[in-house]
Amino acid sequence: MQSAAREALDNRELAHLLKQLPAPAMPDVLSDELPPLVMTRVNSQQGELNFLSTFTTFGMPQDVTVTSLRIEHLIPADPHTWHTMRRAYEQASQ
Repeated sequence: MQSAAREALDNRELAHLLKQLPAPAMPDVLSDELPPLVMTRVNSQQGELNFLSTFTTFGMPQDVTVTSLRIEHLIPADPHTWHTMRRAYEQASQ
């Protein structure tokens, strides 16, 4: 929500949408639970590949050059995926 609010500073449509949403509830006590992870699954010729997915966002809303630059990181989530990606890297670097 904080990231969307920063982006809404120079995006009127997003600002309008955010105003229509209820304010997020603040927990009374911080939870001991782990945050949810995003799992990305890809069907490939080598079978199903499983990745943990996370994003990195660069720039500030006032910085026009990188205001929307986001990079998705896919981290192999199981041994099959890790070995498959390792083999693909080795083949590409030959």
